[in-house]
Amino acid sequence: MSLKGRCLSSGLATHLDNLSLINMTIESSPIFTPAAEELWAIIPSSYRKHLLSNVWCSNCRINVSISNFSGVVKDGDLLLVGLCSECRGDVARVVEPLSAADVR
Repeated sequence: MSLKGRCLSSGLATHLDNLSLINMTIESSPIFTPAAEELWAIIPSSYRKHLLSNVWCSNCRINVSISNFSGVVKDGDLLLVGLCSECRGDVARVVEPLSAADVR
């Protein structure tokens, strides 16, 4: 499914306000729902980099980096959905809420 399709099916499209996903490039900033943006903001940047570079691709069968990703909250967890940096296939990463011990 395309990035536009994933955003539409997840409800993210309601927050896009005239933003065209069709012209989105790999270098584009990620698109988050307000709730997802809030969760993403509390994650330390060094851990964010770790999360983005350690995503399982079922096609490549290795850990890869995620690109062209968007974020939504599903069942209290942050869900990052994007493309595999190697094969350009669909990948996703679930980020469970951080505890105080995780942030140290």
